[in-house]
Parts: sequence; C-alpha cells; structure tokens
Amino acid sequence: MVDIAFAAAMILAAVLAVSSVGKALGLRNFQDVLAGTYGLPAGASRTLGLLVVIVEAASAALLMVPATRSVGFATSAIFFVVTLAVAASAYRAGRTGSCGCFGDVVQEQLGPRTLQRLIALVFICGLGLILSLPDRDTIAFQLPAAAAVSLVLAGTAVCLTGLASAARAARAMRRE
Repeated sequence: MVDIAFAAAMILAAVLAVSSVGKALGLRNFQDVLAGTYGLPAGASRTLGLLVVIVEAASAALLMVPATRSVGFATSAIFFVVTLAVAASAYRAGRTGSCGCFGDVVQEQLGPRTLQRLIALVFICGLGLILSLPDRDTIAFQLPAAAAVSLVLAGTAVCLTGLASAARAARAMRRE
C-alpha cells in the first residue's frame, strides 16, 4: 500500500529543495524578481529573498524526517499560501515578469500556471498534513480534519475564482 503522506512529503521536499537551491544560486536575481515582478521595496526584497531560501530549505528538511513531517507540512502550507497570495496579487495587478519560483534553475513568467501550481502545492500540503497527524482514526481527529479539508477546498475555490477574474481582466487589458 502506498503511504500517501510519505509520497506527498517527498514531492513537496523535492519541489522545495530544487526551488531553494535555484534561488540560492541566483539570490541576487531572485531578490530583483521580488522587487520587479512582485513590486516589493528593494530593501525588503533583499531580506525577504534570503528568508524565502531559508524557509524553503528548512521546510524540505522537516518533510524528510518522519518525526518532523507534520511540522514540515504545516510550514510548507503557510509558505505556499502566502506565496500564492503575493503571486495572485501581482498577477492581478498585471505584472507578468519572471515568477522566480525556481530561481535560476527554471525560468517562467508569472501567470496562470504559476498560480495553478501553487494551488496544487497548497492542496498537497493540506492532504499530507491531515494524513500525517496521529490518531487519524478517531472521531476527535476526523471532525477537525473534515473542517480543515473544507477550508482548504474553500480557499482553493476562492483562489480559482480570483484567478478567473484576473484572467478576464488581463484579456480586457490586452484588447485595449
């Protein structure tokens, strides 16, 4: 039988590790992306760029150790939700520069694929977190877990609605 929580952890750890290494190798470029594409002040983008690399590496490490896997899922979920909010806001504002998601390893423009990937990663984090918690066969676990899954799905629906709205706005801007 496949351990879904383990598979989710390894997928997320791989994504976070590649992303962290890519950003670390081109840290200055990533910091410039934060200032340019995402519109952060230059001073804040320097500090935040380094913090992102550290959080991604730490989250990847936490996900790889069974004893800290739940914490890894939680920190990854928070990180990806914040990243999704920042990316969606930038995209909605019409910014389509480099997304910087994988640093210098993979170049991609900020766009719907970026947002879709982040939504999928948030979902994987939520699923992994729920499946990695102890006592998941008890009613005391199942009710909060069901509520958590509902919140994740509702949040995803809100993001998808915002994505559709942003896509319509982008098409309208191109027509003008």
